[in-house]
Amino acid sequence: MVTDNHDQRFVAGFAFYRPIRPSVGVIEGEGNRLYMRTTVYANGLFAIANSDFALAPGFFLYNQGPARQIYLGTLVRYKFRQESKYTGFEKGAAVSVGAYLRAADGVSASILLEMARYAIGFSYDFNTSTFSKATGTRGALELSLRFVNPNPFYNTASRSRI
Repeated sequence: MVTDNHDQRFVAGFAFYRPIRPSVGVIEGEGNRLYMRTTVYANGLFAIANSDFALAPGFFLYNQGPARQIYLGTLVRYKFRQESKYTGFEKGAAVSVGAYLRAADGVSASILLEMARYAIGFSYDFNTSTFSKATGTRGALELSLRFVNPNPFYNTASRSRI
């Protein structure tokens, strides 16, 4: 979730994929049927009063047949530049740092840089399960790019920049 630091925001949702469970096979009528996949998520941004800091906790649950993954973690966000209230030339900016625990499997450390409507994030997964013997606890570097509209540093409720 990308937003300004002045208020509390919370989002939750549910999604499901392949409710008809199509068959996977070369010959019609033969093969295995795909499991339906469900996703449940919740995240928020909770400003710390009288500061430029906020906490951004999150929870994700993915379930497909016998497979399940649970992510739980938080980012600490610091807003280091406020959007200009008058000219709009000074763009809002924030940086977030934190980690997510992937239940019984690993940890993902993350950093996110937000500049006006754009955000770039880097994260690295560390494997902590028994599979770490094979991987040497090495994981994967991930890069994310986002464009957010409307500008999260712009307060649409009062139609003024915050």
